[in-house]
Amino acid sequence: MKKKKLELTKEDISILDGMVKNSNSYFIRQKAKSLLLLHEGKMIKELVEIFKVNRNTLGGWRKE
Repeated sequence: MKKKKLELTKEDISILDGMVKNSNSYFIRQKAKSLLLLHEGKMIKELVEIFKVNRNTLGGWRKE
């Protein structure tokens, strides 16, 4: 299966980075970090193991 890298702008990366570092919400930090990792080329399969969430959840985060 070919992996599709999530394309983010520099502004997107900056915003997500800020969310990872500054959000009080564990959920928001995890979601932001997962999107950054998808941008770096990690596969959803890998992130399921890292974040212990359902594959559909990660796919939904990506689509948002």
